[in-house]
Amino acid sequence: MENKTNQKTKYKLGERKLDVLNDLNFVRNVLQDFDVDSEPQTRGVLLDLAYTLARDQLVEASRYAKLENRSNVTIEDINKAKQVPVEKVVEPHPPVESTEPEVVPKVFTRRKSTGKKKTRPTPNPDSSS
Repeated sequence: MENKTNQKTKYKLGERKLDVLNDLNFVRNVLQDFDVDSEPQTRGVLLDLAYTLARDQLVEASRYAKLENRSNVTIEDINKAKQVPVEKVVEPHPPVESTEPEVVPKVFTRRKSTGKKKTRPTPNPDSSS
């Protein structure tokens, strides 16, 4: 059996299926809007990159649709596919056990009110202690 992880994806779009000239003009217009001069070969590389990124996103969105037993890709699938994959999940360190006894803070509780409002006696300024 072949190892499937070593196989490259076989999703290839041919130029016959794409409107390459219109897409190249779009890339040229976007670059002009940003005042960027570019050679025709550069525009072709950018278009190829755009096709590759779009294809990869659609393939990933298709995987999400298949996980939910659907054959059609929805906007939710595309939004899920746009999420950045996480390389490694960082796990928190285990708590460190200390040899010192744990100090439990004192908890103050309020006494139930009897309905009478208690007032504090005000100190008499004339009396000297």
